Amino acid sequence: MLPLLKQTSLTEAGFAPLGASQPIAYVSFNQPAAYIPASEIRYVHACQAQDGARLYVYSWLDAPGYLLTTQPRITSLSHIFAELDTDDPQELQTAVDAFFHQHGGAYSYPAIGCN
Repeated sequence: MLPLLKQTSLTEAGFAPLGASQPIAYVSFNQPAAYIPASEIRYVHACQAQDGARLYVYSWLDAPGYLLTTQPRITSLSHIFAELDTDDPQELQTAVDAFFHQHGGAYSYPAIGCN
């Protein structure tokens, strides 16, 4: 479980947990395996970008910072959108805003606050 401050920052930025991390993510047909250490917790943003892109975040239990990605499993460096060295909520929100700006904005789901 993440520290409360990290959980709150991620929730306020629009993220929800993907579930407990597993040491090795299951392999889909024709996809390489991705190693996910048990010390990482993955989240997905509630909103989808206009171009269909999704935003995921990895958060570490024992270290500050976040890794924002475009895939739930990192199998290529091209999946990494941003790496933050701090738990600063403003920096996290700035990175989220930059992602949606780069991808044409958030797809409109007014019921969950995406617009």
